[in-house]
Amino acid sequence: MSLILTTTDEKDYLIAEVTGIYNFNEAKKIFKEVMERCNKFDKNKLLIDIRQLQGTISFFDRFNLANMFQDYIDRYVKMVIVIDKNPSYKQKIFETVAINRGIFIKIVNEIEDAYHFLADINLRAAD
Repeated sequence: MSLILTTTDEKDYLIAEVTGIYNFNEAKKIFKEVMERCNKFDKNKLLIDIRQLQGTISFFDRFNLANMFQDYIDRYVKMVIVIDKNPSYKQKIFETVAINRGIFIKIVNEIEDAYHFLADINLRAAD
């Protein structure tokens, strides 16, 4: 089974749900497609839900995926990624690398926290 991307165009943001078994090459394609859909629907807020993603994302893959975001983003996008457990240093490396590349991002494990992050205009990525 490969990765499956489902997007929902909400009023103020785009929701991208990624399911299936993790594969680095497919993940790169999915991230590119998500950013293209942000541009297509003229969204500057993005919620990526990977709670149903299966498999292990290596430390190296997390670093490389976060590093690639700057290649796909051609404008300001505030994004939040929802994972299925409490963020550990392994998950936080993705967030840290993306922030260091100028991406406004937060990793959370509760969907309510994701909606709050996207709605709060005063919240910073590192908060």
